[in-house]
Formats: sequence, C-alpha cells, structure tokens
Amino acid sequence: MKTIKFLILFLLIFNIACFSQVRGKLSNSDSLLIEKIEKSNPKSYTGKSLNDFLSNTFLKRYTKWLPMHEPPGVLYAILLSYSRNVWVEIVFDNIVYQKKFNKQFTWSFDLLKKEKIYSIHYSWEEYK
Repeated sequence: MKTIKFLILFLLIFNIACFSQVRGKLSNSDSLLIEKIEKSNPKSYTGKSLNDFLSNTFLKRYTKWLPMHEPPGVLYAILLSYSRNVWVEIVFDNIVYQKKFNKQFTWSFDLLKKEKIYSIHYSWEEYK
C-alpha cells in the first residue's frame, strides 16, 4: 500500500513539474525561431495579402497551416505553425476570394493567399 501511495505521489509531482516547465519556458530552438520570426517583422504585413507575408524568406518556412473558424464552418483566420509551441495567427479582414462558410472545412490555401491580413498574433506572447 505504501508503494502505491508513493507511486501516485511521484506521478503527480512529476506531471506538475513537466507541465510547468513546458508552460513557462520555451526551448532554445523555439526561442531561436521566435527571434528569426520577430526579425522578419510579420506585423508589418497587416493590410497586405497573405501572399505578401509568405514572400518573406523566413516566414514562408511554416510546417503546417490550420484554418480557424467560428461558429463551425465560418473561416476567419489561419494558424501557421513553425514548431509545436511557435505559431502565428493570421486574421483576415474580409474573405472575398472564396466562401467563408464551408461545411466540409476545406478551404483553398491558394485562394487564401490573396486575402488581406487584418491582424497578426503570436503564440509566444503568453510566455513573455
């Protein structure tokens, strides 16, 4: 019985320690990514097209993109992922080159590249 209590206590402490480390700290590689992204000055692309944003040598190095929609099926933004903890949210001003509403959640990234950027947000702002 003492062994089980000890094991449960150990797992609880271990999980809390791991969670707080990930939440409160970025890895060196993430910090380097953030530095390079900030040097690329992404917020200067506000009011310009996503294609302009992606013409930047470093900013176009995202690993995947995800559509952001609310209520279900109404596109308003995308996330560009550069690592597990580093992503940039691109909010569009008004989507005009394709339908905002899509029941299948399948929007054309090529058409999104024509859309104007309304605002840009960073995932790491919560860590600073």
